[in-house]
Amino acid sequence: MPRFNVARITQQGRKILLVPLEGDFPSAPMRIKSARQQDLQAAAIAAGFTGVVIPVWSIDPDEPLLFLALAEWREFLQGFNIYTVARLAEDELIID
Repeated sequence: MPRFNVARITQQGRKILLVPLEGDFPSAPMRIKSARQQDLQAAAIAAGFTGVVIPVWSIDPDEPLLFLALAEWREFLQGFNIYTVARLAEDELIID
């Protein structure tokens, strides 16, 4: 069963779950990325986590994150890099 680290963050009273992904995820087609996001969201709900799952990845760890999220989160997420997310990731999701 695949396991994923999760950083749970509350921003302006709203909860988000940042899930760092690597491997072939950055180059995957959008339909594959969306399907993985849905799988992660279902796993988060099953684990009792609340919030929107946002997959994040990085081509260069020192650069801002790349992510799959609504436009409303862009400005907030641009302040993160993959090191910050890894440091904040204290939980784990398991996809059955």
